[in-house]
Amino acid sequence: MKEINLVIVDEDAEFLRRLDGCLRARLGFPASVCDYTEAAMLASHPGKEETAVLILPERMLDKVSLEGFPRVVILDEGLGIRAEAPVIRRIGKYRPLGGLIDAVTEMVMESGMLKTAGTGAGNRARLIGFFTPVSRCLQTTASLTLGQLLASDRRVLWIGCEAFSGQPGPGTGEGSDLTELLYYEECEQDRTALHIERTRIRIGALDVIAPPALYTTVTDTEPERWRELFVRIAEKTDYDCIIADLRAGIRGLTELLGVFDRIVMIGRQDPVSAERTRRLMLSWKRMGSGDLPGRVRQVEFPVFRRLPADPSRYGEGELAECIRQYLHAQDWIGEEKDAAGKEPDDHA
Repeated sequence: MKEINLVIVDEDAEFLRRLDGCLRARLGFPASVCDYTEAAMLASHPGKEETAVLILPERMLDKVSLEGFPRVVILDEGLGIRAEAPVIRRIGKYRPLGGLIDAVTEMVMESGMLKTAGTGAGNRARLIGFFTPVSRCLQTTASLTLGQLLASDRRVLWIGCEAFSGQPGPGTGEGSDLTELLYYEECEQDRTALHIERTRIRIGALDVIAPPALYTTVTDTEPERWRELFVRIAEKTDYDCIIADLRAGIRGLTELLGVFDRIVMIGRQDPVSAERTRRLMLSWKRMGSGDLPGRVRQVEFPVFRRLPADPSRYGEGELAECIRQYLHAQDWIGEEKDAAGKEPDDHA
């Protein structure tokens, strides 16, 4: 992905240094940040038209010229100084950083400099869903592990759909969770990429939409909204793979699974668990759920003696090695095809 050029101007060198570091850490796209502490230095800045966003405090407006900069964010200090630019936003200088991150991200996306995948069929992300009728089978851990493995050489988004999950959450105050993403999508369905940037967090190399804190997010969301959400993310962002940790409480779950390219179903070796899985597969066939059973990849894990405690390191260890073997043997991503152009349907 091409780097986006940002310029920051502030006479306070310490504030400038901290803002630079925060932007580099929090923005969801690669950015080249150029810092100036003097107004005269900004006047000679090359490539003003190629600058995505100029950021400067309000008190410097009397000292600099904004001519040539197409998009400007003013850090408002309540001085009432007016300014003109083709696109201009004012953000309180001492307000939480999230407002500035949102403004910069939104302006960059609206500029067209940050390209997304578009709606072409060849650019659609692969949708991989994890769902099993069996509890306590490492489903969430396995889905995150797959995400970390795939994220080593492609863009991957993991979405947690289990309320009260013990797995990743905002924690530090950065990002939000699935509840907020669904709210944004209901308000503005044509800005999916921006909504993802607002709500995601980063764990290792993996982008994560944290599981919802509210149980009603899972139970009360209409089936059509679930399907539309995953289809839009697959088609309107530049991710290569979307991994979803799904649960039985989701309304219209069978129909939702129909939009996924692969469904990974983890079993357990006891008779009760095996019977629950068998009955679920049988019900799908009796309901005439299309080729849904053919997209299922059934697996059983051995007992692991030790698993990483830190989700950012889930790509290491015994479980990761086991998943790596299944990934290729069963074509979990759904990219491999036989000579006739058909995807393998073996899910044994």
